[in-house]
Amino acid sequence: MEQPPKNIVESGVKSQSTGIVQEPKRVPTLQDAITTLSGLPGHAAVYRAFSEAAEELVRQMETTAPPRLQAVDWLILWARHHVRLVNDLASWDSFRTILIELIHPRASLYLFGVPNVVPQSEKAMELVRLMDAAVRHWLQKASGRLARQRTGPGRPRARRRGFPAAVEHHRIVRAEASRFGDKWIHHLPEICRALDGKVPRLANNRLAWADIAEDLALGHSELRERVRKYLAYRIHWPKAARKPKVARSVSKSG
Repeated sequence: MEQPPKNIVESGVKSQSTGIVQEPKRVPTLQDAITTLSGLPGHAAVYRAFSEAAEELVRQMETTAPPRLQAVDWLILWARHHVRLVNDLASWDSFRTILIELIHPRASLYLFGVPNVVPQSEKAMELVRLMDAAVRHWLQKASGRLARQRTGPGRPRARRRGFPAAVEHHRIVRAEASRFGDKWIHHLPEICRALDGKVPRLANNRLAWADIAEDLALGHSELRERVRKYLAYRIHWPKAARKPKVARSVSKSG
């Protein structure tokens, strides 16, 4: 069985018909899309995480005769990891071009063992529909991620610490975290998902909270630490807010 590409930059697979209606592309070619996506900050870490996660699926496909249902999971795994690279129009175009023109045909090849399969049975047609549905789902995910970054809620004027000053936002964060008690730090993805659309985005980060939740679920350690500190500040905000007042009162009495 043909092996998955070691790196999408090294792959020379030609575009194949997917049967999915495609919108006009702003990225001219597949190679342009590969160059754009692989040049983004964080791509190396994303691809490494994908490769490690897909290793068992690849091993199973190597020892399984077609149809290999693991191929659908392989496609979904690639999309789930790489969609986090979508942060502007160029990366969105690159993601969708690679998914449609490279990953989907490659997954179809893994599934049936031969390229450009024309389904001859209801079972084969069902597998094709399943694969196409997965592609459409992740195209919608990428589009939603791009839309949230472009039209998400505005950020209120921030204090010197870089966090919005609205008291209501502190209360919302505290309420969502309180569902997990003292173990809230182990439930960051769930908390972030619940905060989506309710509080401003993380400072200096264009991602919506729902997208941050997905990134955390994939093990983004640096982002996890930033989110932890942000939420901790929000959760303990009343104590932090009272300290300056105590200091001023002591100063006046002295």
